Amino acid sequence: MKPAPKDKLLMPHRMLASLFLLIFGLLPCGTSAGLLPALDTSSPYATMRSFDQEMQRIATLYEAYRAHPSDRAQRNLGFAIRRAADQLLDMSHVPPATQSKVGARSLAELADILLRIPEIPPETIPGVPGQTNRPIPARWTLPGTELRIERVSQGDTPPDFRFSSTTIARLEQFHFAIIGQPPLRPSPLTHWRQAQIEIAGPLVPQRVIDGLPLSLRRPILEAALWKILASILVMLIAFGIIIGWAGMARRLARGASPTRRTARWLTVPLVLAVTAALAHYVIDRQINLTGILWDIETLATTILLYVAAAWATALACRFVAEAIIASPHIPDDGYDAHLLRLLARVAGFISGATVLVYGANDLGLPALGVAAGLGVGSVALALASQSTVENLFGGVSIFADRPFRVGDMIRFNDLRGTVESIGPRSTRIRAMDGTLTTVPNADIARAHVNNLSLRNSFLFEHRVNLPAGATAAQITALLAALSRLLEEHPAVEKVDGSPHVRLTSLAPDAGGIHLFAHVIAKNEEEFLRTQEVILLRIMQLIAGDSHPASA
Repeated sequence: MKPAPKDKLLMPHRMLASLFLLIFGLLPCGTSAGLLPALDTSSPYATMRSFDQEMQRIATLYEAYRAHPSDRAQRNLGFAIRRAADQLLDMSHVPPATQSKVGARSLAELADILLRIPEIPPETIPGVPGQTNRPIPARWTLPGTELRIERVSQGDTPPDFRFSSTTIARLEQFHFAIIGQPPLRPSPLTHWRQAQIEIAGPLVPQRVIDGLPLSLRRPILEAALWKILASILVMLIAFGIIIGWAGMARRLARGASPTRRTARWLTVPLVLAVTAALAHYVIDRQINLTGILWDIETLATTILLYVAAAWATALACRFVAEAIIASPHIPDDGYDAHLLRLLARVAGFISGATVLVYGANDLGLPALGVAAGLGVGSVALALASQSTVENLFGGVSIFADRPFRVGDMIRFNDLRGTVESIGPRSTRIRAMDGTLTTVPNADIARAHVNNLSLRNSFLFEHRVNLPAGATAAQITALLAALSRLLEEHPAVEKVDGSPHVRLTSLAPDAGGIHLFAHVIAKNEEEFLRTQEVILLRIMQLIAGDSHPASA
């Protein structure tokens, strides 16, 4: 007798799951209940009276469901239970993700307890009509028990009395101590918690349950054995679907374009979310698993859903970036493409982390408060993430200043190679010997980087030994020939002071002639070819060959 819509923890994905179930005819299209007035909780007497009335109404709905099981009857029953728990119990101490579950259990346990304690004379309850001269206390304890009703409203707001949060926290203990005693007055249900444990969804006929062996109906950890086995089977099927889909997405992503590859991977968290929600629907609404095992399954499902949401959010950011890059105006290996990918990774990380923090808060873990409030822990976290943040901003500064791009040849300290990728944390450089070096962005942002691909000319500087036994006239003619060679060559840049050829030494083996020039070339390979031609011509001139070298 658990509330059908109690899986409030699945709210981020509930609409998607409901639509999917509606397509398969598992959910009715109509509403589950009409509008009802708010319960009267203006005094302890009003709260007790509202509790008795609501439990009678819930018992009637329960009997109607047992007589004619259907989705509509189940939803009506669940709505009534959740309505009573939300308005009569103080659930402020319970995490939002589990309020519906704790409320349903607490309502059943409280009903069992009140049936087994002596009836309280109405005139002794504060707030009974006709006792206007008697002030209503802020809290009232049921005689002979530790059950307490407290006012939860503050200030000038209308009085709102509910069973206190401390009472709700100890109901399981009270229930265990008194459930063995017989009820002291008649009731449509004398063991509400047992009825809650035994009931199943409309897709599991009661005659099938009654036909099971007694060993399978035996309760273990507040759940029938057949429910545990059926839940395990559902989880195994869901796990197989998720693993199978992930494997198929991996195969389809091979060799695909970045946009299609990201889109295919995006289906994995979506299938994970839908499959987990469907499995939870079957376990919760049809099998009706209860007890600590239901707690574990619910916690696991909630974590899976938030992880899937964070994963899908991060992939969605990457998909948007790849879709923009796929337009014909943005080259795949250009600066804008890599900048978009970097921003997509950063945005995906931030949005995914936000979803996980929200999920932690929904589960009762104040992630934001813990991160901000822990003194030493916050300092340690800041120190641990300092390099990560520094590298992230280093990558952003590389894209903003554009000292180099992907595909450029750079010289960084003793490393020289081609930039292959610029990520949010590091830059990968392919060295001349084929090795791949990963350098943190912060190191590159602080260091001097020579972009060899952006230079408009290459330095040509050599020293040539004097010919053996050369006379002054021969050396003068050689200097003039070398000067003409450099000045007339079309690839040699003509600027002030360059090119020049100078005699610097008379020693035969001391490199007596200094040649200096700038060679215009698009890349290093073109420069090397031009340099090779010039050096061969120089050798011919030194050897006394006056015929021009072929270019």
